[in-house]
Amino acid sequence: MAQVKLQYGTTTDITPTGLNGLANGSSITSSAVNNTTNLMIDALVELTYVFGTAPTANNNITIEVQSSIDGTNFTDIQNPPYVILLTADTTTHRVEFFLSTLFGNSVGIPPYVRFKITNNGGQALALTGNTLKIVPIYAQVV
Repeated sequence: MAQVKLQYGTTTDITPTGLNGLANGSSITSSAVNNTTNLMIDALVELTYVFGTAPTANNNITIEVQSSIDGTNFTDIQNPPYVILLTADTTTHRVEFFLSTLFGNSVGIPPYVRFKITNNGGQALALTGNTLKIVPIYAQVV
């Protein structure tokens, strides 16, 4: 009898232009991730962030997801954001979460998704060292 197991794909850097140096109170949106050929059932998303000047403790960075069926017309933000509470330091931090958590833990990812990152840290992000990456997760029958 066949079993279905998860298979992790190749990590892709989807860092939006402008993430490095993103000012306090500003947002940036990534380019779309095309899932019409990938057919991922979920994905692991990783944000690496660092501030040049320490942010205000307990302020945040938020990551929101927008979806589209055609790659052109994206939804308004409607799902709860992924909220990263900040510490007052200039250390490089990495956070990872499953994309499905931004869709209410539903199974399956829309044909196209993109990410909106908002800096509410009280300081601009550093000029280098900030990235957004995605690792697709597929269902594999073995």
